[in-house]
Amino acid sequence: MSNELLLVHYNGNWTTEIKYEGYEVCGIHHKETETFDELAEGLKKMVNINSSRTRLEIRYQIREGYKPITVNNDMSLKFLKELKKVENDYTKIPLCVTFEAVERHELILENFARGNENLPIEVHQASDDIYRVKFGTQIFIVDMKKMTCTCNRFQMDELPCAHALGIMRGKHEEPEDYCSRYYYTSTLLATYNSTVFPVAYEMRKDGFSANIEDLIKPHEEITLTGRRKKKRFISAWEKGSKRMRV
Repeated sequence: MSNELLLVHYNGNWTTEIKYEGYEVCGIHHKETETFDELAEGLKKMVNINSSRTRLEIRYQIREGYKPITVNNDMSLKFLKELKKVENDYTKIPLCVTFEAVERHELILENFARGNENLPIEVHQASDDIYRVKFGTQIFIVDMKKMTCTCNRFQMDELPCAHALGIMRGKHEEPEDYCSRYYYTSTLLATYNSTVFPVAYEMRKDGFSANIEDLIKPHEEITLTGRRKKKRFISAWEKGSKRMRV
């Protein structure tokens, strides 16, 4: 299995003149049999970013001034590999990578729209609501009614995981029906629908009518008269004695 070195320009911006500027440079080893998703995960790990909340965009230019070509699936990645074989210099045709922070539910909707063609998912229905999902070499149990999965992402994020998305794709259902209501726009609007009155700033001079030391006083200790009625520890040689108090 042969590897090839890819030159990567990242954290830059595309200008109106179709130039990628302000970027950083690094290199990454790419396997010949590596898929687009594996390449994307490798790029995210290389720059140490959260892959679950980041959208990645890969582009390249055949020549300077040409319109950039987007790499977003295995077919476009295969086309790039064929171009790299023609160019013997690895510094030619660098990958221009842009990262964009997005909400997790947006990524879920994008993956659902793509259909997850590259994911090796096999779905077997065990009952009306329980499904057995084979994801590669692993097996997960998904309960669509309780919205749980043995990967624990479904119930923790309260958003459909990749295994639940595979089930929805076969049933032709929308992922919004299996999201928590706290992600809905209507819930956000209802939260701030009522009037919220501001709280007075406690450090203002006119915040209190009296001195704070006079309002909050320590508890007054009352001392009882007479000798304290407490027992002392008896030594070992005194246990046989009748005198038990001092």
